[in-house]
Amino acid sequence: MRKMKQWQRGDYYVQEIQDKRDIHEFNVILNNEVIVTIMPDDITEMNETIRKLDENESMINVKDKNGESFNL
Repeated sequence: MRKMKQWQRGDYYVQEIQDKRDIHEFNVILNNEVIVTIMPDDITEMNETIRKLDENESMINVKDKNGESFNL
């Protein structure tokens, strides 16, 4: 298993976390508080999230654990 990653993005950071499934979740943390959790639907979407975070790309219409969309 590879090490979970973390990305600094301005005032907040995104932390990859291992879920019970093979698909990882991503906590968006501001002031030491999780403000939203990104929950990819599948491995392809998870890998795309990692790629965008690695390349510091904007993320449009990301879904949280409630199915709500937001921009990151």
